[in-house]
Amino acid sequence: MANMHDCLQRAISQGTLDAVRGNEAIKAYDQLVDRYRTIMGEDQAHARAAADLRKATSEKVAGRRHKVLAQLQTMRRIDHLIRTSPDPAAAIRNLLEYSEGSGFKGESVRSLTEAYENMINATIAEVLEKTGLKMTGTTRDSALLTELVDELHGKATGNPTAARLAEAVRKAEHQMVQQFNAHGGNIKILKDRGVPHSHDATAMLRAGYDTWATKIERQLDWSRIDDFQTGSAFADAPGTVPPRAVTERFLKEVWNSITTKGWNDRDPSMAMGGKALYNQRAEHRVLHFKDGTAWMDYAKEFGASDPFTAMINGLHGMARDVAQMRVLGPNPRMGLMYAEQVAQKRAAELGDAALQTRVSRVAKLSRAMLAHLDGSSSVPVHEGWASFLSGTRSVLTSIQLGSAVISSVTDAATMTAAAQAVGMNAAKVLTRSVQLTASHATR
Repeated sequence: MANMHDCLQRAISQGTLDAVRGNEAIKAYDQLVDRYRTIMGEDQAHARAAADLRKATSEKVAGRRHKVLAQLQTMRRIDHLIRTSPDPAAAIRNLLEYSEGSGFKGESVRSLTEAYENMINATIAEVLEKTGLKMTGTTRDSALLTELVDELHGKATGNPTAARLAEAVRKAEHQMVQQFNAHGGNIKILKDRGVPHSHDATAMLRAGYDTWATKIERQLDWSRIDDFQTGSAFADAPGTVPPRAVTERFLKEVWNSITTKGWNDRDPSMAMGGKALYNQRAEHRVLHFKDGTAWMDYAKEFGASDPFTAMINGLHGMARDVAQMRVLGPNPRMGLMYAEQVAQKRAAELGDAALQTRVSRVAKLSRAMLAHLDGSSSVPVHEGWASFLSGTRSVLTSIQLGSAVISSVTDAATMTAAAQAVGMNAAKVLTRSVQLTASHATR
């Protein structure tokens, strides 16, 4: 009886299946068969591999269909906004940051990001108040923060405050995941996902793959980590660590993806670099640590941030990504490029040379604005010098800030004039500033 390998090969030969995708499916099928041969008979291994491959393929197809529909809806909306705007050049910029009086009727990435962040901060207000960072950069309550991380990873600490704070964080994340999926994403809602993790690629390379893999494989909950080849978890029960022969390919892919910054599965091309946001967020949720202690232990050696910063950055990062996807689609860079092309076409149809020139200029500015909004422009060229100069700036600020009181005597008049210009109560500007400084959520 022919197995799936033979069926796929026949489909490729007959031209009914794309050769690239077909060969990828054959490779995945053969790897699954080799794995299952070690624990079951030959026929069972082929049957199980075929079933797992069909399940994984159907999930990928559904995810792609959802993404394509979201992108098509975005394209129709962007086309309408650009074509009905009184100024198509200004409309491109307004997709990223709204400008008063432009006549633009759509949403902007920056405004939505701020709205989502405000919603998150309101949901986790108690978390910010009790575990936020002090002026020294340390948390207000390290013991409570540790228990909060444990609760987020599904470990009951017996502390009702930590449990309540964890529930607030889960609620905020649940809201953002729903929004993310609604706009083209496809990530699972997991109750005890824990704190997002940022890896220190330099520390990983310094330690080497074998050391890193040995360290992390005992700290992960393999029953919550999906094998993309099968669509099922690597382990059936928590606490089970699969043989390295089973997890080696997965760990290698994670290692290569982090240490090569994604170049392990991407070739140089004329296309714009980077992956779409709907893909990136799914990848960030690949690793699941078995508890908060394991997460913090790993973070000390291979992490790039403290628990509080990782938690807040994870939520605010979701806010930023959802805002981009809502305005520009699952692939925001491609969405912005489409907006530029619609504006260029409209300018050409109008025969307005000045408008064509302005559209080109605003398009370049908008690409730079998107780089600032998505954080890609903040990546340092030389991390060592960036860290050193950041420390130097902090030292100089601490030295020079003492004289600011003398030089700011005239600031009160300037603030009063500015407040009157925007319709604020000029008498309450300083009061409002003090309130913002004193607030744990807005400091």
